[in-house]
Amino acid sequence: MGPFGVDGDCTGASLAALGMEKGDSSSDPEYGDISDGTLRLLGLPWPLAEPGGPLLLEEPELSLHDALVSRLAGLMARMNRTTGRQVLVTTHSVTLLRDPGIDPSEIHLPDPGEDGTVVRSAAALDNVVALIEQGFSPGEAIMPRAAASDAHQLLLSF
Repeated sequence: MGPFGVDGDCTGASLAALGMEKGDSSSDPEYGDISDGTLRLLGLPWPLAEPGGPLLLEEPELSLHDALVSRLAGLMARMNRTTGRQVLVTTHSVTLLRDPGIDPSEIHLPDPGEDGTVVRSAAALDNVVALIEQGFSPGEAIMPRAAASDAHQLLLSF
């Protein structure tokens, strides 16, 4: 199983396309020197390019530079138009959600409450829509709502 749960050896194919051979990372310094972000980026196009059922990408922005992250939404949209494959993404990245092509109706947020968690469309949240209409990106409008209200409890005092 390759990156993002893809069957086959997409990382090896990507490395071969770069003129590199995949080997045991302890005995192949070229392969072992490739960063996690580079490996993730090399593996990302394969599952996006394959037609099929829904694809879940969990935080595809991890280990990638913001300059690359800012292009991921566009890449996913282009691949979706080509394959028709539905792509579901979980993210904490304002940069990923900064793409102007993302419509608030495409973003869904968990909204925990006393009676359980409800998933809401960002388009149904008046304050988010108002911020986007004022020129904020979807990421800038949404991410403050996603922050844990009790995150300060995670800080350790020494």
